Amino acid sequence: MTLILLTALFLYINPSNAVFIAALGIMHVILKRKLPYDIIIGTIVAHWLYFPLIRQITQSHQLGAAQFNLSTLTGAVPEVLHGFISYRYLIIPFAIYGLFKTKFKREVKLAIGMIILPVILFFIQGGHIYGRLMLPAIPFFCLLLAIGLDIYGKYL
Repeated sequence: MTLILLTALFLYINPSNAVFIAALGIMHVILKRKLPYDIIIGTIVAHWLYFPLIRQITQSHQLGAAQFNLSTLTGAVPEVLHGFISYRYLIIPFAIYGLFKTKFKREVKLAIGMIILPVILFFIQGGHIYGRLMLPAIPFFCLLLAIGLDIYGKYL
């Protein structure tokens, strides 16, 4: 019940969060090999909450963007990664080294999937990735860095 409510509110707060809901659903199917019924029901509830506004949302000029927009990958992804790293380039090699030595394979797969899948979904959709749209990916990026740096620190 909690996941249904969280999914519905997360999607209701910002419709662009749909890519993260979709990425979470895809990762759930990949890692657990079953359908995420709570996420599906939460998405249906969010659509029900948006029902009074559905005509305005579907007639938005931003929905008419070209699918498979290459500028999403070439322009926006480096900008978003730069925002994630914020001039802390020295920790990236240590974190990557630690990630290859970790025992937390499932958590690493989830975190990587929750960073890469939204970018792929934005690319397919054709929308531009603004920095604020990737905010839900920050905890997963921090999780990757923390796991990698922790493991690297144990090998010192």
